[in-house]
Amino acid sequence: MSTLTEFLKQRAEKFEGQAAQVVEQQKEWRQSLEKLIDSITGWLQDAVNQNLLKVERVVHPMREDGLGEYLAVDLRITTPDARTVEVVPRGRYVVAMGTGDMMFRARGRVDISNGARKFMLYRLEGENWVIMDEDVYSERNFDRSAFEAALQRLLE
Repeated sequence: MSTLTEFLKQRAEKFEGQAAQVVEQQKEWRQSLEKLIDSITGWLQDAVNQNLLKVERVVHPMREDGLGEYLAVDLRITTPDARTVEVVPRGRYVVAMGTGDMMFRARGRVDISNGARKFMLYRLEGENWVIMDEDVYSERNFDRSAFEAALQRLLE
């Protein structure tokens, strides 16, 4: 047997042994993303009803080491004058986030971007999210007010 074949067999055995855990982590991450996307969609509903925004859900495949392949939902937010902001999951496994001496272990990252500028959402314990401005690396708790402020800056 070749070295490559042995290596691949070992990887396959390792993954099989972790399959149940991977499925559970993937399910938990996807549920967290769905809650986040549902919250954002709810916050935008008044603007959608007044035809000030169009909000589309876009499903795309993702692949992460340690989590495998799964489907994730993005949001595409568009104004009548065709300005677009996207809310895009980047991954469940994130190295770290924070400012200065305060570093935190995040449990996922989602970007809110207009293509030229972005804000990053980091999931902490449970369903707690913080938003970080890419330009100044300042973070605050993510809520409707924080989202609306970020969206307004991205649409300017």
